[in-house]
Order: sequence, then structure tokens, then C-alpha cells
Amino acid sequence: MIIKKLMIRDFEDIGYYEETFDSRIIQLTMPEAETVMIAIAVILKSAAVKSFTGRVRIKPGTSISAEICVNGEVLHVHARGDPYENRFDYTVRDASGWLISGFHEAIRVNEEEDLLSWFRYDPGALYSQRLRQYRQADRYYPEDAFSKITGGTGCTRTFRMLLNEYIKDFEPLPIPGRKNCYITLKSDGAFAAESAEDSFAPVTLTGNERINFEFQCFLAVNDFWRRVEAVRNLNYIKRPLIVCGAEVVL
Repeated sequence: MIIKKLMIRDFEDIGYYEETFDSRIIQLTMPEAETVMIAIAVILKSAAVKSFTGRVRIKPGTSISAEICVNGEVLHVHARGDPYENRFDYTVRDASGWLISGFHEAIRVNEEEDLLSWFRYDPGALYSQRLRQYRQADRYYPEDAFSKITGGTGCTRTFRMLLNEYIKDFEPLPIPGRKNCYITLKSDGAFAAESAEDSFAPVTLTGNERINFEFQCFLAVNDFWRRVEAVRNLNYIKRPLIVCGAEVVL
């Protein structure tokens, strides 16, 4: 799924915004990046909206529209704000203008996968530790929380098998901007930055190196979930990945 065009009117701190995109990965670095990210979350009916902002402020005239390509078909999704009910009313049409039903149901994923559609660098929530947390869910998540956010998938034998296989088969990835340094995946599920020149000894990353390291880990965790969905959901639609407030190397 690719968001090809986005248009925002009278939403939060944006009067008018229009932009086209040509990749599944969208980088938002403009001053209003946070608001654009929230608007994309609204148009996709993403549950992540709640983690981005306490309350979406809808004004008279608020609207968000997007042109979205799904499996080669272009759909026009429109969300019209209702400030009195503080909600959005949605219409989805195909390229011929016919109303389409079931779009948001078709792209719905569990809460964990939803949150993994959005990259914001946060030293307190590192993607490099995500698979480790999956492996030791009883330690890192409150009781039943991991089952809830993964829609039950995270507690299945298949999930555990695929996680172990992913960790075992992971091939080191080069760290953008750092010569002869690679991302490795340890047996406990933690990603690490290591130097190929020093027998893969740990290296210290700073600034943009750290952000790009976490972004590559973010992509790797998404790749793991893609493998999970390839087994459990033949109709799985890969969602756009939104990068907010950071310049990353794609």
C-alpha cells in the first residue's frame, strides 16, 4: 500500500497542506511533520492516533483526503471532520468514483503492527530491543498485555517458531554512514552495532548513527512481522511506513 497523495484542510495547526509521495516509506521532516503524521493516522483509522496526541482537535471545515494505491488499484479516501461529535466520517471511492466498502477493515492490523508503522526516534523505546522483548514477553509486558497488543498472535507456537528462525537466520546489515560496522542480531533477540574490523566487537554510535541504527532495526522488526503475516494471513496488505522528525538513510 502506497499513499500517493495527501491533502489536509484546517486540521490542528495546518490551514492547507498538499503533497505527493512515490514510496511506501514516507519521511516527514517539515515543521508540521507531527500533524501530517497524525493526519495520515486518521485517514488510515490507525489506533496509533491515541499515542500521538491526547485528543484530535477537529474544526468546522476540517478534512483529510488521500489517494492510496492498494495492490495496483487506486482508491480515494476522504475523512470529513465533525467538530460537534469530534469524529471523522469516511468515504472511499475507486478510480471511477464508485463507493467502496470494507477498505479500513481490509487493512486493519493488530495494535503492535499498527504502532510499527510509525518511526519516531525515542531513546526510551528502542526498536533494537523489540525482538528481545518478544522473546521474554513475560518479563517485559504486563500480564496478558502482549497477547492483547498482538491480537493473540504473539502467544502462538507459530510466532515463537518464526521468531527463533528469524534470529537464527539474520544476516548482518551495514550501518549507514559507519564504515565496516554492522547490525547483528544476538541469540536473545537484541540487535547490536559491531565492527567487522575488530572481530565484531561492540561499537558506540552517536547522533545520526544511532538514529539510522534504530531505523534499520525498525525495518527489520517490520520484516519479521511480514514473515508472520505471510504464514497467517494470505490477504495481508503491507502498510506504509512513516518516519517522523528524522532524516534517515533508506
